[in-house]
Amino acid sequence: MKEDRFRYFRVEARDLLTVLEQGLIRLERGELDADGVRGLLRAAHTLKGAARVVDLPEIAAHAHAIEDRLVSTDAGRQLPARGLGELFAAVDAIRSGLVALERPRESRISGESRAEAPAEAPRTLHVEPLDLDRVLECLLEAALLARAVRRTAGADSADSALADRLDALDAMLLEARLHTERIRLVPARRIFPVLERAVRDAARETGRSVVLDTRGGDVRLDAHVAWRVQEALLHAVRNAVAHGIEPPEERRAASKPEAGRITISVAQRRHRIAFSCRDDGRGVDVAAVRRALETRGEPVEGLDQRALLARLFAPGVSTESRASVVAGRGIGLDVVRTVLAELKGEALLETQPGFGTTLTLVVPLTLATMPVLTVESAGITAAIPLEAVRATRRFPGTEVTEGVAGEHVTENGESLPVLRLASLFGRVPSEKRRALETCLVLETVSGKAVLLVERLRGVEDVIVRPLPSAAEADPVVTGAYLGADGPPCLVLAPSVLVERARRAGPSEPRAPSEPRRSPVLVIDDSLTTRMLEQSILESAGYTVDLAASAEEGLELARQKRYGAFLVDVEMPGMNGLEFIQATRADPGLADIPSILVTSRGSPEDIRRGKEAGARAYIVKGEFDQERLLEAVERLLV
Repeated sequence: MKEDRFRYFRVEARDLLTVLEQGLIRLERGELDADGVRGLLRAAHTLKGAARVVDLPEIAAHAHAIEDRLVSTDAGRQLPARGLGELFAAVDAIRSGLVALERPRESRISGESRAEAPAEAPRTLHVEPLDLDRVLECLLEAALLARAVRRTAGADSADSALADRLDALDAMLLEARLHTERIRLVPARRIFPVLERAVRDAARETGRSVVLDTRGGDVRLDAHVAWRVQEALLHAVRNAVAHGIEPPEERRAASKPEAGRITISVAQRRHRIAFSCRDDGRGVDVAAVRRALETRGEPVEGLDQRALLARLFAPGVSTESRASVVAGRGIGLDVVRTVLAELKGEALLETQPGFGTTLTLVVPLTLATMPVLTVESAGITAAIPLEAVRATRRFPGTEVTEGVAGEHVTENGESLPVLRLASLFGRVPSEKRRALETCLVLETVSGKAVLLVERLRGVEDVIVRPLPSAAEADPVVTGAYLGADGPPCLVLAPSVLVERARRAGPSEPRAPSEPRRSPVLVIDDSLTTRMLEQSILESAGYTVDLAASAEEGLELARQKRYGAFLVDVEMPGMNGLEFIQATRADPGLADIPSILVTSRGSPEDIRRGKEAGARAYIVKGEFDQERLLEAVERLLV
């Protein structure tokens, strides 16, 4: 508590606010009995006491005001509408106070630490997600270290029990990781009260009568995913009230119940979670969408209903001519798009005029780990989220047919577009058609496609890391993970793969293979730097191997012929200058040029690098992609 004395208060206060907000909505509907009101009183009282303990008098005062208001209700007197409004305002004020606590402040009201009264041992333990992320990182590094020990010592050790002990250690680390991931998950119902409040406020603002129905609250998912999806769904339910649910008189004329209904459903689909937001309103005016796009000067000819609705996710597109406090600025679905891009999720908008609209969001169960299928083609290794893989099979190459729309394969009577993994990364396909092709049938919310690869390498659970922003990777790359043997492996976005397959034209004529370039060895103890340099070099057509230390790099250099070394200077153990000196002293390596990529850029550092034998010197703070590629191209042997 010394570093952040509000840490546990924030967690407890959020839970108590959820109880209060949900209870007030039920109270407004007349659904709360005397026991329910007393439950709200207890929540307000607990919140007041907790705020006083951590010296937050403003929050304590708002909680006390809620208590005062609820006492009269508990005594049997009906609370007027104005009183309910004041209760909701007090809840909002407390929430604003909590938001302020999330931000660092230069000064806070402080005082001597006070003795706290003994409390019961807690039945639940609140843990910050970032702390769990650090535990997962440590478990992953420990597993990688154990596998490295297996490779280094397993075959040479006289201790025949070592392999068994390493297997047991691997299993224990995996079990610990699975338990830790479970702790990160929260039930989906945690986000329902905020959505219910949003529907209530939007309905009052627009003069509608709306009921929110929620289902699937017991489904568990990553806490960060849940809160980001909550943000997207907040805009979705507000849109549903403003654009979908009709005014009461219009609903009566259409023989509909006067109260509109919005249903939020949550369901787990293997390793992903689907959130569905459905309203029983008037549906989207597809003709109005077409007119709005034409007004913006966007081409719409030939677009079907699904394609037109997909355009609503673009910034500023709205079918409303007037903006209100609820909707009409073309922002809501753009926020949904932004959230899904961050989570590597997908969205599908469907509508039926007169009967309603459904927005489906499909997101990962967790950002911590993901089951993937690793594949390989033309020297490229990549991973595909297993959730999107519907089938894998091998078949004669003659089954791949080519037409004006590109290559296709027939699966279960359905003609599916084909994308070749090698072509995706700019590798020239083989001149000869393969006798047997290996394919993955991919399915996303936007459709199906077939991905052709050379071989399948296996399935594993991995921790996916985002690429460094400086890498400027293609949108098809959603992240990377560190494999058991060290080098990072790119993880590809299934939705982008399907999109690329659908819009692919006739394949390029197969050209004779170009002479293979010598591979490049990148040596750096920074994972970020290794991944950045690998991304740049592979996008330019180079084959790249990675080493996390100079010692590992020297071992690889003596096993395989490389065209150039990219070396960091400051590394634990052998540094980059010592690595270059060692290669210059080795007759088999002396002719291979080394390029230093380092944060040290003083004239003295550059002089030392040249004296050690470096053929080029690139400073990380002045990192330039073109300069790096030019140096490699010029020096490659």
